[in-house]
Amino acid sequence: MAFITVNALRTSNTRPTVTGTVSFERFDSEGNPKQTIEVYANYGLYTLFDGNLGLDESVTPNVWKLRFSEPLKNGSYSINAVVRNVSDGSIAATDSTTNELSITAPTEREVQQQNLTIPQKLALVAGLINGLSRSFGGQSGVGGNPSVHPTQDDDTSTTLRGRGAEEGNNDPRAKSKKARADKLKVTTPPQKHSMTSVDAAITSAALGEIPDIDPPTSADILSQLGVIEAANAAVSGAPDEAAALSQQQYSSTPTSSFG
Repeated sequence: MAFITVNALRTSNTRPTVTGTVSFERFDSEGNPKQTIEVYANYGLYTLFDGNLGLDESVTPNVWKLRFSEPLKNGSYSINAVVRNVSDGSIAATDSTTNELSITAPTEREVQQQNLTIPQKLALVAGLINGLSRSFGGQSGVGGNPSVHPTQDDDTSTTLRGRGAEEGNNDPRAKSKKARADKLKVTTPPQKHSMTSVDAAITSAALGEIPDIDPPTSADILSQLGVIEAANAAVSGAPDEAAALSQQQYSSTPTSSFG
């Protein structure tokens, strides 16, 4: 038994594609045409395979599709679809709905999109994809990850494990960790100089030279002994001065200079 339907459609497209379903016998047992379909819309008649009315026979029931040749005005349209017998022209089935098609004025955004050039449409699509990538990317694991992750004081944003040495060293979190580690380092106390270094400084001061704290050589030691002996002889008659000189030899800071 033949039947035909029309799918309701509400759109702002003035050249819409109307669809429906149909079940009929296209050919008889001998292969001769038996039934066909016709669609009446906007005072026009469309017959099967006339360039506007097509049929998809790959699905059951079959799906017919109608594309209008001329743009339609805004408003409601009744689509009358029928199955007609080829032999005598009688109607075998008709749809039971009315005002299936409704065309409304397009919104300002739809008009702008319809007037976009192909490069503009491609740029719009690329922008949408990029926006989605930013929204769902990074730490969620969907889309692209940022090249450098945001710095957080507790460094819990994402792990540095598994990242390349160059990228890891340039990551703000790695720099932040290094800065904090440097602050926690204990400063090495100044090196204490041996008595020989202090004596060498005293000797240099006596000779009017700039003190040298580096460890003395053998020649420095011999020279130092000679200077001390001469100093002891010079102050032999002054016990207090001799005591001060002896104390000065073992002090890091001379209490007086040699004359």
